[in-house]
Amino acid sequence: MKRSIERLRAWCVGAGCVLLCQAAVGAETTTFAVTAQFAPSCTVAAGSLNFGSSIPTPVTAPVYSTSAITAVCSASLSYTVQLGAGTGPSATPALRQLTTGTSFLSYTIFEDAARTRVWGDGTAGTVVSEMTGTGTAQTLTAFGSIPAGQAPGIGTYTDTVTVTLVF
Repeated sequence: MKRSIERLRAWCVGAGCVLLCQAAVGAETTTFAVTAQFAPSCTVAAGSLNFGSSIPTPVTAPVYSTSAITAVCSASLSYTVQLGAGTGPSATPALRQLTTGTSFLSYTIFEDAARTRVWGDGTAGTVVSEMTGTGTAQTLTAFGSIPAGQAPGIGTYTDTVTVTLVF
């Protein structure tokens, strides 16, 4: 048994020498680059602008409503939110049209609660909403107004406005 232990020690020492010799032969090193690129990104969603179901005809006083537009853009990314003219046959960003059949009802969307800045695409005296992303949801309010002095026929009037987020 004593001889077996001596042989095992001899073998371990011999094996260790081989390992030490191999480790001492040399070493090579290199480096590699690590990169990450984050592309700017944005999403946008909008709620309905609903003026209600009990608007008197003729419209004797302005009718108001609001809609929330929610944008999420990369932090520090500048962007604008534009509103299209809608689908009314003679609509412009400054004066949109709700329609039913061949009848229409004019309305305007403003960027501010005072209803002084017409929200559109930046043409014909309209403004766009200029923002800087935070990486979290930012809510903008669209302030709608149906002006007094219109006498629409009975019916449900609709329009579709395109929200465009440019970044």
